[in-house]
Amino acid sequence: MENSINFLVVILLLNLVALSFNLCIVSFTRSKYTSSMLNILITIPCCMLSGVFWDYNIMPKNFQIIGEFMPTRWVYICIENLQQTNDLGSINTYLNVMMILSVIFFVINFVKLKVNKEV
Repeated sequence: MENSINFLVVILLLNLVALSFNLCIVSFTRSKYTSSMLNILITIPCCMLSGVFWDYNIMPKNFQIIGEFMPTRWVYICIENLQQTNDLGSINTYLNVMMILSVIFFVINFVKLKVNKEV
């Protein structure tokens, strides 16, 4: 339990990325049903390609390359590194990328909502 705070930081950042991404989806859709379906259509393949549903190493190389760009894969790598090193510095790059990605999604959301409000 000594590194549970580090795990909490990683999971909270994943939640921040997921929240900002879902807000971005909602800002581009008009109905609750559409945003829900779009969320499912994006989330399930992301989990498949990042190695959440099965072992990452059994996937074809092309899918592994795509999976490297998924935030869920970054969290998986972060958790593996934390289990080995117990140091947030070893995963600093992934944490920064997740923060930047969530900021980008929030900015897109705010810009889209502002445009919708002006129209």
